[in-house]
Amino acid sequence: MNNICIGIVDDDKGHVMDIQRVFSRYSKVKDSSLSFTYESFYKDENSNYDVLLNNIMASIRSQSIDCLIIDYKLIFTHETNKGADIINEVRDFLPEFPCIILTGRGDECAKEFRVDPDKIYVKEDFLAISTEVSNQLVKKIIANVIIVKQKKQELIAQINALKEQIKSSNDDEKVNELVERIIILESKLDKYCFVGQSEIDKIYNSTSLEKIVSLIEKANELLN
Repeated sequence: MNNICIGIVDDDKGHVMDIQRVFSRYSKVKDSSLSFTYESFYKDENSNYDVLLNNIMASIRSQSIDCLIIDYKLIFTHETNKGADIINEVRDFLPEFPCIILTGRGDECAKEFRVDPDKIYVKEDFLAISTEVSNQLVKKIIANVIIVKQKKQELIAQINALKEQIKSSNDDEKVNELVERIIILESKLDKYCFVGQSEIDKIYNSTSLEKIVSLIEKANELLN
């Protein structure tokens, strides 16, 4: 929890370093127990957008980064893409994964993102290290990341507790009830990180497909 890995997508290497300095300064604040590591995805203007996106999704899938900070305009081979394209791709899979967009003007891109307007930062303000505006924006990012981490840990802990109950139960009705609860928890967890093979897949084999479908339908009814 004390280390936060920041994923950075910016075609200006100077700005990549500036983003790191902004966070590094925060880690040196008195009483701060946080440390930061960084993963930069954009290499140069010959970068391929699809390759970059695949690398980002792989890092998110492996949970090696905790948030993304993305420049609004990115230059790729023979084209210019917008950070909105990346954020919207991420949002399709993980609507609650922390994403921040940096832009020259906050009003020029708000409609292009499936992201809250307060997650769109004016780059000049954010990179103005040591100013109150910059400090507050960094604090907002950190607070959001910590909340997401806590929610993931809480959901995983609840799922693991239910798994232990399943292992010790010989009551089919009780097991079905526990599985329904796991499905609901996993559907919530899936908004923050890739669940991968679900606990339902691990508990039941392929001969139980009909039962799984029935449980999923019941869980969906409860979610709705």
